[in-house]
Amino acid sequence: MSENTTTAQATTRRPWRTRAAIAGAGVLALTGGLMATNAYFTDQETIGPQNVGTATLSIGETSSPFAVEDLLPGVSQSETLSFENDGSVPFAYSIELDGIDPVFDPDDPDADVEDLLGWVTISVEVGSEVETGTLLNPPDAVTGTVDEGEDLDIDVAVGLVSDATNAAQDEELQFDVVIDATQVPQSPPTGS
Repeated sequence: MSENTTTAQATTRRPWRTRAAIAGAGVLALTGGLMATNAYFTDQETIGPQNVGTATLSIGETSSPFAVEDLLPGVSQSETLSFENDGSVPFAYSIELDGIDPVFDPDDPDADVEDLLGWVTISVEVGSEVETGTLLNPPDAVTGTVDEGEDLDIDVAVGLVSDATNAAQDEELQFDVVIDATQVPQSPPTGS
């Protein structure tokens, strides 16, 4: 009987091992099948390098300062200054007077700074825009836009009012013409 028992145990073990082997093969087949569905072809292309350049905003080719001499009451003298947009984009400009400075002899008893600054008239003109004032109350800023590569003239008329007194004789005044440039806002490009 011991012989039959051994044969019966061997027979019952074999189907269990066979079932386990079949189940393992099924799991491998199922996993391999899933992996096969994740195998996609791929490719990659690089286009470059891409270049990005920024604009230049620059005021160039400004003219030399001028000197008005021997100004008399009731007389004005015009001078022309110029500037150029030598940048790569249009800009908005603002032209103002600054650095107004009377150069007085401190020992001159007739020197009255406020009177003298009020007697000197200033007119600033660019194109059709004109602003006027005095050195005591300077003209408002002249504004506009200028395209890249474009030149503009600034006509500056300096005068002495006709009712200026003898206190205006042999005096000297200085001022700066300041040109400020600011980029003109650009519309974003449209897609094509």
